[in-house]
Amino acid sequence: MSEQSNISIVRDLYAALSKGDTAHVSEALLDDQVSLHVSGGHHQFAHEHTGNQDVASYLSSIQSLSGDIKVEPETVAAAGDQVLAVIHVQGHRAGRALDTREVQVFTVTNGKITQITNYAGDQAAKDSFFS
Repeated sequence: MSEQSNISIVRDLYAALSKGDTAHVSEALLDDQVSLHVSGGHHQFAHEHTGNQDVASYLSSIQSLSGDIKVEPETVAAAGDQVLAVIHVQGHRAGRALDTREVQVFTVTNGKITQITNYAGDQAAKDSFFS
């Protein structure tokens, strides 16, 4: 697929998640063997998530736990099958606020996301928010 097609797939992921449509993400965008690595961190989500169901469950859990979390892609660029997204993450939960930027790196193969790696911009803030 073209780099532009890969960018469109990643943008579609963010659009679906902003509407809470994890079913679309799972069915249309994630490969069955997708892996998601949440780098660093000391919170409940900071580990490897493997397989379509596990990754979709992780994405759904983030949404439900955070309530009003907002993830806004600011920059999305591709080089071959790799797509890099700089995102602005904001949320409120249990009297805590999160306002940070992160980098997510995607691998897109044959029109499906096969790998996601998440790099926190402010790991301490993210740990505090999700702990």
